[in-house]
Amino acid sequence: MRYINNYSFICPGELGLSELHQELCAGFGGVADEVYPLARSNADLKAGLPHSYQELDRVCLLGLQAARPLLSSGQPVRLITGSSRGVCEKLETIIAATQKGAKGRPRWSPSTTQSALAATLAQHFQLGDIPIHVSAACATFALALEMAMVLPGEQDVVLLCADAPITEAVVTMLAAAKVLTKVQCSQPFGRMPTGMALSEGAVGVSLSKNPALNPLGAVIGVGQCMEPATMTGVHPEGLGLKKAIHLALNQAGVLPSEIDLVVTHGSGTLKGDQAEWRAVEAVFHGVTPKPSVTAHKWFLGHSLSPSVGISLLLALMHLKRGEIPSLPYPSFIPMERQSLRPGASLALILCMGFGGFHAAIIVRRL
Repeated sequence: MRYINNYSFICPGELGLSELHQELCAGFGGVADEVYPLARSNADLKAGLPHSYQELDRVCLLGLQAARPLLSSGQPVRLITGSSRGVCEKLETIIAATQKGAKGRPRWSPSTTQSALAATLAQHFQLGDIPIHVSAACATFALALEMAMVLPGEQDVVLLCADAPITEAVVTMLAAAKVLTKVQCSQPFGRMPTGMALSEGAVGVSLSKNPALNPLGAVIGVGQCMEPATMTGVHPEGLGLKKAIHLALNQAGVLPSEIDLVVTHGSGTLKGDQAEWRAVEAVFHGVTPKPSVTAHKWFLGHSLSPSVGISLLLALMHLKRGEIPSLPYPSFIPMERQSLRPGASLALILCMGFGGFHAAIIVRRL
């Protein structure tokens, strides 16, 4: 078990956790385009940073912003970072420049490695240990969390994921995969299939084996599974996700009947949403009463690796306040706005990613 003693995140709209919970439960807003970027430009994110930081990719800049409340110079902490797409903006810029005959710069190579986010944070905060960096599509945060759960020793862990995938090449690739919404607001689990809205952001959590004075909650189970589907497909019955859920339940030592809330991945793609819901139905078959169910990406878009971390924080806020958001559009699953049952304390957070990466996380409200 790891206690969540502190957290930080950046998402479109740039609301705090309490305000984000309120807006979701009010049912207003939603993403009306295929992309949902942050209002802050790269210039805004670079303000006040040393000159040597001017060539950093946007994902590193977002990571720095999210890390500031969690890390301090020379802090004895183990850092785990993650990103689904990595430094895609910088890579695309460099490729375009070299194709036009531009001369290379010394910082191009280190600023475009897969570990650029980890290196940026470790250098900026003068950390002593080499950070761990992971990438597993949308399940990146969950995989990093699983690694944090099994690290030996009593050292605190800071886990930080960031993605800035709204670039010309990434949008083109996702459009070719036919997963982006085109005609209306993204509507996960909607009766009319739409596709997902791509967003960006960062999320970080400070994890400890010892609780602070008022910890937000505790992670008690993580399960992950590779599903042998295509690189962009998913088994229609959600077999990989179903296995991941059972693994998380086993690690947490809880039964399906003890879960109070399910926070779905709900990206808005027809096949993905249907497979996810079939997995949920299979796991909770015969359970009475059923857990409450909710989704967040209709409001936040899909920021890839940070999305599950932000949903984890929101899940704990839902449990704390006893209220969950409904979907403000017709859905093919039962997701009416409702109060959680009295004493609700356990939430299951789900994620599904390209390449067959599936994961589930169980958190407890304290």
